[in-house]
Amino acid sequence: MVLAFSKLRSQISLSALFHLNGSVFPFATKVALPCAAAAFVLKLAQVEEWPMLCELLDKAAMDSTVYNAFSTLLGILVVFRTGQAYNRFWDGSTLTHQMRGDWFDAASSIISFTRTSKADSTKLWEFRQIVVRLFSMLHALSLAELEDDDDEDEERWAFRLRVIDGVGID
Repeated sequence: MVLAFSKLRSQISLSALFHLNGSVFPFATKVALPCAAAAFVLKLAQVEEWPMLCELLDKAAMDSTVYNAFSTLLGILVVFRTGQAYNRFWDGSTLTHQMRGDWFDAASSIISFTRTSKADSTKLWEFRQIVVRLFSMLHALSLAELEDDDDEDEERWAFRLRVIDGVGID
């Protein structure tokens, strides 16, 4: 059975683009929209020269050195945090791929140990099939456990992954 992975990947990437559950965008929007509205009103007051707000803006004018120092510090913090997040992402991605490789190595070792068995060949073939299917399910379950999602278990993304003929275990 050949799986259509390209179709599965395109569906996942498009759904992840608009997926808000577990995303930082809802919280960031709650913080950013009031700030953007306040900035819009203050700029509009400056352009339209509203007397009361113009006096307030003139009193609150900031020295350029303070602004430059604050901007530099903020820029360094943003770059540092972005770098940390990037490194954590790639560490997690690398370890997830390493986990998949370790599952593959373990399944391969178990199957290779059966080569010297004196059991019936049909029983060995059934055992090998079950081992491969169980490791396929084990990998899907471990990916589901890595998901940081508060949804019900049926709605997890990893449970929608294709496994190798799970019905064939019975």
